[in-house]
Amino acid sequence: MENSIQPINSLAMKSNKIRFSGFFFVSALIAYMAAGLSFITSNGNYGDLAILLSGAFILMAVVSIVITFYNTKNLNAWGLNLVGPILTLIPAFLIFLNTTLNENILAFYVAFGLVFCAFISSSYSLSMREAYKKIWVIPFIFSILTICLALLLFLYPIIEVSTLMLWTGLGLIALGCAFSSITIVALSLRKK
Repeated sequence: MENSIQPINSLAMKSNKIRFSGFFFVSALIAYMAAGLSFITSNGNYGDLAILLSGAFILMAVVSIVITFYNTKNLNAWGLNLVGPILTLIPAFLIFLNTTLNENILAFYVAFGLVFCAFISSSYSLSMREAYKKIWVIPFIFSILTICLALLLFLYPIIEVSTLMLWTGLGLIALGCAFSSITIVALSLRKK
């Protein structure tokens, strides 16, 4: 009798259902609204977005924490899905407590917030890859796009390629697309 050892996929789902996955759409709407407001904010008023962005990051993190706790029985590595939202709370509270920062430093906090929110969507997309082999890559690609756009915010003081509002808005749109696609994939898993 041969003892074959099967690899354990620690990010795999235990079942094909993510409960309360529609709340990811709430995170997507928050990201889309914050993106819209960043596009209509005039140049030089990036600090005016500080409270809005802080609140958006806090709400997205709290929604993700709630979804993760409700799905502890469905996700093998549910603790890994908590890393992104917990890290997102750090720049969110730093932005909230320091709303009078200049735009160069605020851009770093916003970039970190976008990167950590992208960790949320990428961890959920990786969790869904075994259950839904073809579509899981869509939220993962949007997560990577969000990280790339956040890198432009990190480089803003050096290269000043365009306005901060543009890169912040595009990053939030990519993040909203990541959360929207997670909702779509998770809801399609329910039908299986």
